[in-house]
Amino acid sequence: MAMLGYHHPDYKRNTRGCNVHFPYYHSLKDVAKFEARPDDVAICGFPKSGTVWVCSVVGLILHDADPSFLLDGPPLERKVPFLEYCTPLLQKGYRGVDTLEQTTGRRLFFSHLNCDLLPPSLLTSGAKIIYKTRNPKDSLISLHYHHMARPASDYHWVLGQMVDDYSEDTVPFGPYFDHVASFWKHRENPNIFFTSYEALHKNHKKTVQDFAKFLNQPLSDEQIDTIVRLTTFAAMKENPVVNRIDKVAAGIFNFNVAPFMRKGIPGGYADDLTQPQIQKLDNWIALNKKREDLRGMTSLQDY
Repeated sequence: MAMLGYHHPDYKRNTRGCNVHFPYYHSLKDVAKFEARPDDVAICGFPKSGTVWVCSVVGLILHDADPSFLLDGPPLERKVPFLEYCTPLLQKGYRGVDTLEQTTGRRLFFSHLNCDLLPPSLLTSGAKIIYKTRNPKDSLISLHYHHMARPASDYHWVLGQMVDDYSEDTVPFGPYFDHVASFWKHRENPNIFFTSYEALHKNHKKTVQDFAKFLNQPLSDEQIDTIVRLTTFAAMKENPVVNRIDKVAAGIFNFNVAPFMRKGIPGGYADDLTQPQIQKLDNWIALNKKREDLRGMTSLQDY
C-alpha cells in the first residue's frame, strides 16, 4: 500500500464524526473490538496537545516514580503504545492493538480518536481515561512543524492551509471542538479526568498530584518531586527516550527542519501566526465556546 501524504484526497476519512488520517483508519474495526481491562489507563486528546508530556508523567506515576521508566530502555512510544497505530502495510503485530493484547500487567496507552470511536469497553470496564485539551492555536503550530519535519507527510509547508483546516473543521482527527465535546458528554463518569496542557504548565506539581490521586497511586512528596524534575520541558527535550531522536536516524523526522519538541510554552502561536490568521481562529473559537455541549468546560475559556 502506497503512502498517502497530508494533501492526498484519501489522507483523511471521516468516521463517526472524526477525520481519521491514513493509515490509522484501517485499524478502526479492530480498535472497536479491543477489550479494555479495569486497570488500563488511556491518555486521550487531540494531536499535539501534550500527549508525550502526559504519558511521561503518568508512566512515572504508575511506576512509583522510578526514573528508569523515562531514562532507560526503548523509546516512550514503545512503552506507551498508540492504540490506533498501524503501518501502511497493515502488518499484524505492528499495530497498537496487537501490542496491547500481548501486554501483561497494567497497560498505559494513548489515542487521538474521538470518544465515539474508542472501544466501548474503555468506558464500561472501569479503565481510567485522562483527556487533555490545548489551545488549538498552539496545537495548530505544533502540528504544522510536525508535518514539516516528517518527509512522509509530503506537506506543503503552508501555514495558512493548516489555519484553514482547523477553522474549517477538516484537520486530521478533527473537528477540534467536536472531539472535545465527544468526551465532555461523559464528564459525569468518575473514571474520566479532564486536564489541559496549560494546567500542567501553570502548576506542574499540583497536576502531577491530581493525576496520582485520580489513578489511586499514593506517592510521597519526594516521588512527586522526582516526577516533576524528570518531566520539565527542558529535561524531556534532552532525553532520547522521549525526544524521538531515534526517528531521525531512521529518516522519519528531520530535526534540521524542526525538532520534535520545540518550545513547550503556551501562547507560542503568536510568533508564527499573522494577525488576520489569529483573528480567523479567534472567531472560530469564540463561536464554538458558545456550544451547549461544551457548557461548563472552563479550560476552553482561556483559548
